[in-house]
Amino acid sequence: RVAGPGHLLGGTAREPVLARRLVAEGADYLGVGPAYPTRTKTGLPDALGPAGIRAVAEAVDVPVIAIGGVTAARVAELLAAGA
Repeated sequence: RVAGPGHLLGGTAREPVLARRLVAEGADYLGVGPAYPTRTKTGLPDALGPAGIRAVAEAVDVPVIAIGGVTAARVAELLAAGA
């Protein structure tokens, strides 16, 4: 509402209930993670893994972008999970 039409609004979720709420409130896409352990930030919650990414992706109908610990070798696995 504040940004107006033509802007994308993202949200961050780690579980399906919050993901659905964010989409209902207008999120156009979701960042979900950390997908895997990462050393780029400290104090992050435990990694979700592909199963956690899948749980969120299956709960919403917007793009899900896996974040945290993503490498080229892990992309196929994350795509298969719905990211």
